[in-house]
Amino acid sequence: EALMRSREGVEDDRAAGVEAIREAAIEQAKGLIRAKNYSARNSEPYLVRTDDPWVDPVAAGLLLERFREFFLEYWGGDVELHDYQAVSPVFLFYSYYKYNKILTGKAHFDEYRPAGHYRSDLDLITLHTDASPLSELPASLVHEAAHQLVEQMLFPPGSHQPDWIDEGLANYFGYHGMAAMGEKSATVEKEGKKAAPKGGRALLDELKQALRERDDPFSVIDLLTMESARE
Repeated sequence: EALMRSREGVEDDRAAGVEAIREAAIEQAKGLIRAKNYSARNSEPYLVRTDDPWVDPVAAGLLLERFREFFLEYWGGDVELHDYQAVSPVFLFYSYYKYNKILTGKAHFDEYRPAGHYRSDLDLITLHTDASPLSELPASLVHEAAHQLVEQMLFPPGSHQPDWIDEGLANYFGYHGMAAMGEKSATVEKEGKKAAPKGGRALLDELKQALRERDDPFSVIDLLTMESARE
């Protein structure tokens, strides 16, 4: 009994430590994103903040809310999803410097600069809005939100998901999910007409080209055991 109480105490301390780190990261992100054009959208499941004057946080929040509903309906009855009630902060940084401070703490990414990222250790979604055309931002938002819901609701808490299934489902929902929600031409821009993103077909073409350029083709085992986000 004493050992069990000791273990429970260690787990409580560890959880408190993780939560403290998460809160510190969120406060840092709040400080970084505040600018002259700062705006926000608060809703039940998402808190969207942006310093990009061209991005409408209300539209971004509504898109995320619709996707969350779609995600729940998609698995409904087939898979028992884990309860996840946390309110999710979403930071849409125009500045790559600010975005990268939260993403890596200013690490150097070379030519590989992901437009968005979900840090599961912090349960925090961040995007760099100037990384690609704004027409691509809705799919990027859904992609990162899919990472979060897959990791928090589809798999047991604290478990490890291989990159192929984690990235695969995020890509699937980022493209197919958008169309299934009737959001093929969604926009989060404050002004301007809706523009369709390049979509999954273009991504597939890029993948085929990358595979053709490799000296050694991937085997199925290579793909299933891949642990590098860059790959």
